[in-house]
Amino acid sequence: MILAAHEAPYTLFVEDDDFPLNPREDCDPFGKMVCWHSRYSLGDKHNYDDPEDFLRDLYRKSVNDNAKRLISFLKSGKARGARLEYNRHTHEWELYTYWCLRTIIGDSKPRWDLESSAPKSQLNDGGWFFDDMLNALTIDDLKELLGEREDLVILPLFLFDHSGITMSTHDFGDRWDSGQVGYTYADREEIQKNYGAVNKETVKKAEEVLEAEVKSYDMYLRGECYGFRLYKDGEEEDSCWGFLGDVDDMLKELPSYLPDECAGLIGRLEECDDSEEAYLMEHMPA
Repeated sequence: MILAAHEAPYTLFVEDDDFPLNPREDCDPFGKMVCWHSRYSLGDKHNYDDPEDFLRDLYRKSVNDNAKRLISFLKSGKARGARLEYNRHTHEWELYTYWCLRTIIGDSKPRWDLESSAPKSQLNDGGWFFDDMLNALTIDDLKELLGEREDLVILPLFLFDHSGITMSTHDFGDRWDSGQVGYTYADREEIQKNYGAVNKETVKKAEEVLEAEVKSYDMYLRGECYGFRLYKDGEEEDSCWGFLGDVDDMLKELPSYLPDECAGLIGRLEECDDSEEAYLMEHMPA
C-alpha cells in the first residue's frame, strides 16, 4: 500500500513498513511472553518444553513460602490429579497421583498410585519431594495456585489463524482456527522494578501494560506497520518507520512529525498505484 500527496515543493508518501521492528525482540517490553506453536515462532525466546513446564518453573520462582500453600492444597483434596496423606505406620507423608485406565470394553478404572513418600522434615525443605509434589499437579492445578498470587500478573494468550494470524488475551471462541498458545506475565520483581511497590494499584497497572503490549504485538503479527517519506523538490527530506495500528491512527499522529507547512498534505493523501520514483517524476516540474 502506498498513499501519496503532492503540494510543491513537498511530496509525502505513507506506505507499509516492509521491515517492521518486532516489539518482542527490538524493544524492551515490560512483561515476558512465552508461547508454543508448531508453525510460528511467537513471543520471547524460552527453553520450556510445554506450558506445564513453564507454570511449574514460574511457581518455583514466584512462591517462597516453604511449600506451605502447595502442601495445604494437596492435603485438602482439591487437587485434580494428586493428594497427600499421612501414613501413621511409616510416619511419612505419601504422595498419590491419579490416573484412569480405559479398558478394551470401554470401562474406566480410576486408580491412585503411590508416587513417593517422605518424612515431615522433608516436606518444607524445597528438595526432591517438593519437586515431586509440584510435578504431580495438573495444568489446571497450577493455574489455580498461580491465580491466587497477588504479586503476579499472568494472562493467557490466544491465536486466531485464518488467512493471517491475530493474537489476544481473550478466547476467540473458534474451536477450529483458534486456541491458547501461551502466556504473558509480570512477576513481583518486575512490578517492583517499574513501580516501586506491589499493591492493588501497581498490579492493575501491570495488567494494563501487559494488555497493551499484546495489542502492539498483534498489530505487528497482522502487518499493521507503516512509515512515511517526505520529499522536498524531489530530494528526501525526512522519514520515519515503526507506526503500529490502523493507518488512520497513524495519520492522526503524522502532523507532529511534519513541518507546519506540510500539514495540508495529510488530507490530500490518496492511494497510489505507481512507485515512489514514478510518482515523483510525474509531479516534478519539467
